[in-house]
Amino acid sequence: MPIKQPTPRTNFRLTLGGLESASMYREFSGFSSSFSPVTDTWENDAAKPEHAKFPQGAPEWDPISVERSLDTNMDLWKWFEDCHIKGDWMNQLKEGQLELLNYKGDVVMTFKIMDAWPSEYSISEFDASQATTPATERMEIIHGGIERIK
Repeated sequence: MPIKQPTPRTNFRLTLGGLESASMYREFSGFSSSFSPVTDTWENDAAKPEHAKFPQGAPEWDPISVERSLDTNMDLWKWFEDCHIKGDWMNQLKEGQLELLNYKGDVVMTFKIMDAWPSEYSISEFDASQATTPATERMEIIHGGIERIK
């Protein structure tokens, strides 16, 4: 059996329906969800109480944070502007995907991101003492769920 190589976490591609040109992502985080457990109690046939925990409702999805090097591309800013400054967020929901790539650039895993919209936008501080560190833009994205498709 061949030895499986670890998948690097530094090679990934994020696409958000129409924002594919917003590339060079440095960081992607917040990729998690959870269920709130509910405890149920009942009497068994011997009239003794029994307890069980189970998930109730839909999963709660954490916001996704993305960060990329700041350049002349304004796709993320325009998406945020269309959603919140122009107030058209319902027409700006995006479908997207996160692809984890191996060292050769082949897709190892693909996750679909549904009904995404930006909730926060920020750029890094401009600090002359940090001349070797590139300026970045960061966006927090709310979404309706994640599905692993590969």
